[in-house]
Amino acid sequence: NNAKAASLQYESLVKREAYVEKQVDLQLQQMMDLEQQLRGRVLLYRQELLPMATSQISLIQSQWNAGQISGLEWGLYMREALQTQIDYYDVVHQWETVQLQILYFNPTIK
Repeated sequence: NNAKAASLQYESLVKREAYVEKQVDLQLQQMMDLEQQLRGRVLLYRQELLPMATSQISLIQSQWNAGQISGLEWGLYMREALQTQIDYYDVVHQWETVQLQILYFNPTIK
């Protein structure tokens, strides 16, 4: 009886360990997928959205200086351009956080 109970207990522990390993692997894969998505968003911001926001800020300032737009329009357009920059830093923060989580789960990744 004791041998059978010990055998069942050992088998149960092995199954639990395999389950936990699969859960960790799944979570690691999900984080790696998220990291790839965030990397793509960071590149999109760097290559397209940030340069467009910078151009928009210059254009808005030129139009404001020339009296072509009102103060309200200037504020609305400027807010939009600055929000793009704020959103970029938020995405970078998310990306770096996921990278750290991946390193925590799999310290052998370099």
